[in-house]
Amino acid sequence: MLGDLPEGIYKVSFKYGDDRVQTWVEIFPGQVTYFTYNPRDGFVLARPSAPTLEFLPEVLPPTPTAQP
Repeated sequence: MLGDLPEGIYKVSFKYGDDRVQTWVEIFPGQVTYFTYNPRDGFVLARPSAPTLEFLPEVLPPTPTAQP
């Protein structure tokens, strides 16, 4: 993760195993730029998917109520 970069076009490169991989990323002012890399798909310039509610139990416990 990098932060506080001035707007512009940046070359991102790194060594992955025996390969050197690279891509160009454009940084816009006041925005977050996301990218991921994996050897099968290469670079993907997209924001992460929204979290899902898969962590919720199938049966929710009852909500406690105040006792008089």
